[in-house]
Order: sequence, then C-alpha cells, then structure tokens
Amino acid sequence: RLGMSSIKNELEDKSFYYIYPEEYKNIKEYLHKNKQSLLLKLNAFASKLEKKLFDSGFSHSDFKLVTRVKRPYSIYLKMQRKGAVNIDEILDLLAIRILLKNPIDCYKVLGIIHLNFKPIVSRFKDYIALPKENGYKTIHTTIFDESSVYEVQIRTFDMHMGAEYGNSAHWKYKAGGVDHEDHHEGMRWLQNFKYHDSDLKNDPKEFYELAKNDLYREDIVVFSPHGDTYTLPVGAIALDFAYMVHSDLGDKATDAYINSKKALLNQELRSGDVVKIIKGDKIIPRFIWMDQLKTSKAKNHLRIQRRNRLKEIDTKSMINILATFFGRSVFEDVDLKDYKNFEEKLTDCGVETTLTEAMKSFENLVKLTEEIENKVFSLKEDAILEYQEMSLWTRGLRYLGFKTNVLNFLTPNRQWQCKELEHFSVCSSNALEIKQVLLNDCC
Repeated sequence: RLGMSSIKNELEDKSFYYIYPEEYKNIKEYLHKNKQSLLLKLNAFASKLEKKLFDSGFSHSDFKLVTRVKRPYSIYLKMQRKGAVNIDEILDLLAIRILLKNPIDCYKVLGIIHLNFKPIVSRFKDYIALPKENGYKTIHTTIFDESSVYEVQIRTFDMHMGAEYGNSAHWKYKAGGVDHEDHHEGMRWLQNFKYHDSDLKNDPKEFYELAKNDLYREDIVVFSPHGDTYTLPVGAIALDFAYMVHSDLGDKATDAYINSKKALLNQELRSGDVVKIIKGDKIIPRFIWMDQLKTSKAKNHLRIQRRNRLKEIDTKSMINILATFFGRSVFEDVDLKDYKNFEEKLTDCGVETTLTEAMKSFENLVKLTEEIENKVFSLKEDAILEYQEMSLWTRGLRYLGFKTNVLNFLTPNRQWQCKELEHFSVCSSNALEIKQVLLNDCC
C-alpha cells in the first residue's frame, strides 16, 4: 500500500529465519528438495495457459506471464491459518500472474481460464470491479489442473505498478501533468491513513496499532442502498460502516438495516451486504463499543471524542471548585457552563496557567489559584487586601474564639459591606455568597 512491499517481504523472511529457525529450516529444505518438480509443474501450467491465450486470439505483445513459488513466511502463515502439520497439506504453493493492457482483457482471460480449468469458487475475488479501499485492483482466482492447485492473479500493467510500488506509482502522472483516476483513489486512502490527532505523536504504540489495522487486514466489500461500495476489514460492524460514510452519521446512528432487515449497530457485516443506517438528531456516545469496532477511522474518532468528553467533565469540575473557593459573584459575568468562555476570561485578566495544566498536578492547581488571587482580584479596584483578609477569615473561622467579628464580603454590585456577627458558624463554604448565619453557642 505504501510502495514498500518488496522491503516488507524481505524483512518478513529474514525475521522468520531468526525468530522461528526450525520452521524456517523445514520449509526451505522442502522447497530445495522439491524445487525441480515444483518448477516443472509451474512451467508446464504456464505453457498450457499461454497456448490457451494464443488460441483465443491473444498475441505475445498483449500479455505477460510471471510465475513464482510462494515465499517461506507466506507458506508458514498458510500452515498456521489452516492448522496444517506439514507443507504437503498446503495446496496453492504455486502462483502465476497475468499482466494485460486493459481491464476488458482481464475479464476475457478470466473467462478462458474458468472455461478450461476447474475454479475453486470460494477463492474467487474481483478487486477490479470492487477495488480495495487503497485502490488495489486485481482479479484473484484459484484453479485445479491435473491434481495441482494454482493461484492466478489477473491485472493490467498499470494495476501491477500500483500494487508493487503503492500510491507512489501514481505520482508520475502528476509529474507528467496527467491527471490519472487511480491517483485520486490512492491519495484518498493515503489521506485516511493520516490520523488527525496530535496526541498520537506522543503515543507511538497507539499509532502503530492504528496503522497496523489499516496496513495488514483482510477486507470485505459492502454496499450502501444507492449502490456505493465501501471496503471494510473482516469483522467490521454496522457502526464501522456508518463512520466510514461520515463521522456525523456514526455519531448520530440509531438503527441499522442489513439487506432490508432491521439489525443491531454492532452486528457483524459480511461481504456483499447492503447496509442502511438510520440517523437521529443527537450525538450518542458509544465509548464502550471501542473494542467491537474494527476500522481505525471509527476507533480514532471515538477515542478523540472520549478524551474530549473526559477533559470537559474534569474542566467543569475544576471551574466549580474555583467558583466555590473564590465565590461565584467574582465570575458573575462568566458563563460557568462554558469552560472555554471561563478560560478566555482568565486569559484576559492575565492568568497564564490553563485549566488543563492545573488538572495535571497539585502544584499547578496552587499556581492557578495564586494567579487568580493576584490578577483577577487586583483588577477589582484593589480588592486584594480585603480578599486576603476575607480568605484568612474563611480558612480560620472555625478556630477563632471571638464572640464578635467583622466580615468583609463583595456584593453583586461590587460594593464592600461590613456585617457584625456574634457566636457564628458558616453555613456555606462560599464566603462571598453568605446571606445568613446560624447561631450556635457550642462553636
């Protein structure tokens, strides 16, 4: 997908050699021992296939055949997936690729192959009619010939360039001033691969997991009610499809219909399903569904949404604490439900410590309260001295033994008033909003 398949293949085989030396040795010995017979089979099938193409009107210049025996690590993966004990149980060790000039010839060749050799229907995939999300286009089929099995790939020369060298293969069209359709398809996938979240820079493990999900996955193809195709990973649910169509549809999805039947949003999709999503009016948080989602786009969107929601809750809690500590009347012109407006007001007053920073440590919280004390109150007609006295009174009230005390506090019209109280105890933790006291002799 990124034009690095040849490097990836070589690294896989070398890693396989060092991590599983015994398994690597067994496969290499089998391939070396049977090399002659495998190549004879492959060349005989290639000659037979070439003759069929000539008989059907194709010339030497119309196509190219490329034969190969599968790599050691690729064989090992097949053995693991099938639970095979030895290599003889793996049928399709041999593969052939047919390169042609245009897409219509790909289907002509497919017809010739299926008319002359017995196909394994479950292994047929048409990625030309239904390309993968990254723009990959090839017809895959597997056929029997004289008790041997061959994997056949059919594609054009342009498709081959894209498959081998990734999206970079299409840049040549831009460099030459040609606007090629495949370029746009490849670039769309590459743009989706860019995760728009700055936090990922500090979390390479999470970035790796998202990238791995995109780069190494088996795909299915599903349809919208209008016939648009969407490529999703195997195991994707209806909510994955909703987010693939649009983030807003995923956020507000209420119901799903799969093949015209009502289904749950977490129902697993199968290739060929027609999926319809019903959209509501409100965003419905579904953070607990994170583990059920398969697409990195949906996972990343919900992860960012969850983090922002937690930040909003923490910030509003911080604002309530500060408003209680300093008195809500101090922030009477601020909408305490709007934490962004609250931060803007603090910034306008010269407060440098943000609410986000204050939540990271107790030291930052103390720093923020000191800044509010020194900068916000200093703008209110030098009220800092009265505030400090009031603050001292608030903290030490329950430990004072005076029968009478004078309390300075700020009224809504920002005028200081004095109240003389006897035998008092505070009913409110917010000294700036005290309107009455309860007499309590024991205190």
